Amino acid sequence: MTIFWVGAVALIFLSLIVIFWPWLLKRNQHDQEQERLNVLLVKDRVAEIERDLQESILSDEDKQAAESELKKALVLEVSVASENKVQATKNASGFSVVLLLFTFIAIATAVGSYLYSNEISDIQNWQDAQARLPELGERVVRGDASLTQLEYQNFTLALRTKLAKKTDDAVGWLLLGRLYASMQNVEQAMSAFEKSLALEPDRIGTLISYSQMLIMTNQKPQILKARQILQRALQASPGEKDAMGLLAIAAEQSGDKDLAVMTWQELSLQIAPEDPLQETIKTKIELLQHGQTELMVKVDIAQRLKDKLPKEAMLFVFARKANSEMKMPAAVIRQPLGQFPVTVTLTDGNAMMAGFNLSGLQEAQVVARISLDDKVDVGEQEMQGEAVMTLSKFERNQVSIVIDQELSQ
Repeated sequence: MTIFWVGAVALIFLSLIVIFWPWLLKRNQHDQEQERLNVLLVKDRVAEIERDLQESILSDEDKQAAESELKKALVLEVSVASENKVQATKNASGFSVVLLLFTFIAIATAVGSYLYSNEISDIQNWQDAQARLPELGERVVRGDASLTQLEYQNFTLALRTKLAKKTDDAVGWLLLGRLYASMQNVEQAMSAFEKSLALEPDRIGTLISYSQMLIMTNQKPQILKARQILQRALQASPGEKDAMGLLAIAAEQSGDKDLAVMTWQELSLQIAPEDPLQETIKTKIELLQHGQTELMVKVDIAQRLKDKLPKEAMLFVFARKANSEMKMPAAVIRQPLGQFPVTVTLTDGNAMMAGFNLSGLQEAQVVARISLDDKVDVGEQEMQGEAVMTLSKFERNQVSIVIDQELSQ
């Protein structure tokens, strides 16, 4: 940065010389030419007077008078030239001030444009991040919640700069990939993970992170590739819980239910019985083995309420545990209000909370509600209908509801 400012000052000084030097040189040359011309004119006039005297055209008195007039004219010419020179000097001073002013404006504009376009503050932040690279790296690894988005961005840039100089840092590429993953830059994240694996093919953390990104693409070829990588990771580290969970998900998404069930069961043995994840695993296994519970809900509205329907509203259809203080829905669907009657299908996939879904209900309260906002909570000018029914687990259930109630808070 110091070199830049030294170079900038030198260029400004050189520019001033280039601007002013030709103008000063031209002005001095003009003055010298004018003085030389005046001297030549006087000499020619004196020679003419002498010639006229010798040829008896002029008398001695006429010669003296002509020389006197010539001297007066020369004095007047010198006086006028002096005044013009003074005036030119004043004009030049004014011109110099204007020229200097415009030069200053041009320099200020150039410097301002440079500072704006090159974002000096960002460069300084980047340099600061480079100096703090070890500290920021440690905070990123331990998941420090106090890290700002700017610190993440500057740390990413500083890490990329380091990796550009030292390309054989497998841990650095892994960390960069995780940073890109946190910013949802899937392609850049996968590229970084691939470079890390090229250096250290058996690093478990990289295998797991790379597989997670492959699964996120939701493309079957990528999911199958993730399965292979995770199976390789589990061969190297058989008790790795993260690898088991990802492998079960990849197997389920690729349609291999047997592998998914077996992997979920193995993961269940690896975690404590009281771990909340056990309930999720149990539900996952039941869904894979028996299918999911479905509830087809046919919704209509009472004739007396049709004229009161708001022009813009949402239809909520949800099921929750009947005769219970727990009001959280086990499944919910929200959609724009359309023509009645309408049929919607609730499944275990519409759950709001892991481990609490339709398959976990025996007696269900099914509610259809017209709402002016996007919240399930009761609001003003809302309408509702409901029914209570017994659900058959892992089967298709059906119920009809008529919206016939006007609600108030």
